[in-house]
Amino acid sequence: MRSVRILMIAIVTWTVTIPSTAQVPSSQRLQIAEKDGAYELSVPVSRLSLAIPKGQLLPSKSSADNGNPRYFLFEDQKLSLVISGWFEPEQSFNGMDSFWGSEQRSLTQNGIQIQNIKREQIASWQVVLYDIQLPGGHSFNMRAECVQAGTWIDVHMSVTGKLSDAEGEKLLRDTLGAIQVREQKQ
Repeated sequence: MRSVRILMIAIVTWTVTIPSTAQVPSSQRLQIAEKDGAYELSVPVSRLSLAIPKGQLLPSKSSADNGNPRYFLFEDQKLSLVISGWFEPEQSFNGMDSFWGSEQRSLTQNGIQIQNIKREQIASWQVVLYDIQLPGGHSFNMRAECVQAGTWIDVHMSVTGKLSDAEGEKLLRDTLGAIQVREQKQ
């Protein structure tokens, strides 16, 4: 199961190349605070923040090693749930078709066979659900993109294990439903 977890963290981290943290002003770096049972994620230059219920999630050391100053990664080892993503300027998002096409090509080129692809809108999120067959189970995945107030927030969630399709998808949908995007007034 550890090798599956490492594979999923690798999948989560390879898609974005951003200048190193040392080259980015602090106003453009992700800040994470714990508040009211949630992780509050924000970037000072953005008007958006993201509240992710803490539950059993813990920040991953891989998050700091990613090199993207606006990247985050949390893991719930009990549920085998990984939540990662980043904040970027809105103009960096070229639309869901372009984004998902690039992601799909990257996965395929790396030998990862994705199945059961579903695209939909869930509240303010443009979402793609898909799964990956693994030895001894599945990895259920969700890419969720929110573009609002000049900011693009990407969230990638995966849950890995011996869950049914319905259970895996429900866990991802429930988790996204609990995440809040908040806009600060100027």
